[in-house]
Amino acid sequence: MVHAFVLLILENSTAVAGKLLGLRLETELIIGKRPIDLLDFGSPWIMDGVALAYLTAVIALASLTYRYVEVPGYDVAKRFVNRRSRMVPGTPGHQVSRS
Repeated sequence: MVHAFVLLILENSTAVAGKLLGLRLETELIIGKRPIDLLDFGSPWIMDGVALAYLTAVIALASLTYRYVEVPGYDVAKRFVNRRSRMVPGTPGHQVSRS
């Protein structure tokens, strides 16, 4: 889910850099009848480097969000479910396991 966030940052920073440098770093492509702006830094090698940097950023940010958002959120939800199951009369004290 972080790929959209990283792409938004890439697009916005490209727009700002293009304005500051006085360069057009996008190319327009017509699909159907709608124009779509695509990032274009000229050289295929540069574009490959941008793609590699994008993938690296997505993987790094995804691993951070997993470690610091998803795992703690899962642990909170697990504690809530375990506490809830012990509070309901007539239900066995079933513990939710992590596996």
